[in-house]
Amino acid sequence: MKLTLRTKWIWVFGMVLFTFSAYQIMAVDKTPRQHYKTVFQDGDLEIRFYPSAHLARVKKTGNFEESRYAGFRTLAGYIFGGNAASQKIAMTAPVIYHHDTEANVADMAFVMPDEVEPGKQPNPNSQEVFFEVTQPAYYAVVSRGGWPSQKAMQKMEKKLIEALEQKNLKTDGGFEYRYYNSPFEIFNRLTEVSIRIANYQE
Repeated sequence: MKLTLRTKWIWVFGMVLFTFSAYQIMAVDKTPRQHYKTVFQDGDLEIRFYPSAHLARVKKTGNFEESRYAGFRTLAGYIFGGNAASQKIAMTAPVIYHHDTEANVADMAFVMPDEVEPGKQPNPNSQEVFFEVTQPAYYAVVSRGGWPSQKAMQKMEKKLIEALEQKNLKTDGGFEYRYYNSPFEIFNRLTEVSIRIANYQE
């Protein structure tokens, strides 16, 4: 059967899309993720125990979108070689973001890979980048796919608080957004809203 030009182009486009999708899925699967243990799950609510983590952090001023992209650019510059050793640091997931709407200040953090020990990381070229070792903690988490807007994330916050109130669990600190994909990844996206729990006991 002879294929028309249009059919050929559709076939070529389909193969390119399939290859691109497979590459993105494999890329996400190969990205090391922050260590945690799920200790409780009920519907969309998940409670996780996070051990101590080594973070690279940056603080930015501005609204939600401005500070988020500015923070990501600064951290990406550091891990892609913007440091005293010109060393490329392996990407991990998620990138953790918190925005204080009243103060118009944001905090973004990148989880350093296991092989980079605290105190032995290359010094950043940017004075905005600093480092922290977190304390072990329990977090409540809800997840979703796609590209959730700030409004959608706020709905997830409300859903999370309602679930915690039903279980008489108290929070400690503000909401953190966990982004697992780069802005250029189209498929297999994952975004989470999390908050630290003050009184959870296994």
